[in-house]
Amino acid sequence: MTQSPAPTHYWIDIKPDLERFQFKGRARIRFEGASEASTLTLNCQELAVWQCRLVRTDGALPCAFTQDPLQKTLIVALPEDRPDPLILEIAYEGLINDAMDGFYRSRFQKDGQTRHIAVTQFQESSARRAFPCMDHPVHKAVFELSLTVPADLAVLANTEPREEEVRDGLKTVHFAPTPHMSTYLVFFGCGDFEMIRDDLDPRVRVVHLPGLSHTTDLGLAFGRKALQYCEQYYGIAYPLSKMDLIAVPDFAFGAMENWGAITFRENLLLRYPGITSRAGAQRICEIIAHEIAHQWFGNLVTPSDWKYLWLNESFATYFGYGVVAHHYPEWQLWQQFLNGETATALARDGLVETIAIEMPGGGQVNINSSTAPIIYNKGASILRMIEGYIGAEAYQKGVRAYLTNHAYACAESHHLWDAFEAASDQPISAMMQSWINQAGHPVVRARRRGDTLHLSQRRFTYLDRASDQTWCIPITLTLFDQAGGTRQQSHLMESPTLDIDLQRDAEEVIGKLPSEGAIVALD
Repeated sequence: MTQSPAPTHYWIDIKPDLERFQFKGRARIRFEGASEASTLTLNCQELAVWQCRLVRTDGALPCAFTQDPLQKTLIVALPEDRPDPLILEIAYEGLINDAMDGFYRSRFQKDGQTRHIAVTQFQESSARRAFPCMDHPVHKAVFELSLTVPADLAVLANTEPREEEVRDGLKTVHFAPTPHMSTYLVFFGCGDFEMIRDDLDPRVRVVHLPGLSHTTDLGLAFGRKALQYCEQYYGIAYPLSKMDLIAVPDFAFGAMENWGAITFRENLLLRYPGITSRAGAQRICEIIAHEIAHQWFGNLVTPSDWKYLWLNESFATYFGYGVVAHHYPEWQLWQQFLNGETATALARDGLVETIAIEMPGGGQVNINSSTAPIIYNKGASILRMIEGYIGAEAYQKGVRAYLTNHAYACAESHHLWDAFEAASDQPISAMMQSWINQAGHPVVRARRRGDTLHLSQRRFTYLDRASDQTWCIPITLTLFDQAGGTRQQSHLMESPTLDIDLQRDAEEVIGKLPSEGAIVALD
């Protein structure tokens, strides 16, 4: 079987012009497994490519190339005499757009004048707007970034600066190599940024625009707490030397988990004294925890295809609640989880036309008001169900095994189920098939007949529609006897009905579905 060419290392030089909103770029990409390939196909969108050539020890060899704007690709013809691995160099230009996607500009006021910064937003498939690449999460590589800007501007990237050169009013900043990671996690930016470090953990830094240093206290403090909590829970040290929390005025999403350089909409990172409400402060903590959880669950271990995006987002949603609840138990986050996450998912999933958590295909996933309640909210509730079923200790053991076994690589849903199954000795893989791969959720009806509890399940919809769907539902019963004692029973409801022997002395029965992913009706 012929090996497909794979990128292993990118050297990317960017020279942005914040006056004309354009940038020049040069990308050198090392490919392995190209000995049998006559062409290389890269993702490339809205970039004007001027030159492609092979970098050789005896000089550079020009390569013919074509661009397909409809397919958003760059096809490079390779000469017969080519090394393996090979290094392809591409010179190109692009626009610093105002679409909050790719490499884009954001504006702010300073001294009564409009100023601009430039930052990147690449998830899911927009790295190709800033440099030619194989823009899919499975193609992990190391990235070395260099930016050339006016000397008075700050420059940011995933890693720390390694070297700086100043010449003719311009400075070129060379950044340290990143870990092995996917293209959508690359970040770079420039502008009038200011930075403040946390006193107790200098790895944590809040990056903001001028005059906003008084809004950074919560972000710094909770960023430190969340980072240290994650390190302890995962049992894996944070692999970068810094973690920037970057406030951006114009930002399409709430936040983005770029490795080592997390971007936020300003109101979701900065707390304004006398203006930000308690609910706003809580939301800031939830978003920070969510994005820092991604530094392991998503960045260290990445989904091998966009169909598994739910795995990233569901875990970060659920785990983020846990981080905040640990530090602020008085906020009663888990009660809010039921109302804000689980109930929202149930409401969306009760529609006749809904979607499965794990969508088929490997194309770009459209996150919107229709899909988010399933991918984020329902997925998080399913993970809560698993932890409720196997217990917190086995759950943590499974998460640690999953992250350790697939560190700096990619994984699929079944890899997490396998880890939970090994940690708990419970049939998690079989159970999850019914929850992840089919749409909707069940309603379970319970009826006591003497010493037997009869359960039946069917899909719940607001409009009465016949359905033969079934789920593998974990159920925990608490039984109260005549003497006032209690005992628990655990069951898996794997068929449309289940009869449970309660024994004669059971006075009352309380049933629990650990996910709250099903509705219980008592007959």
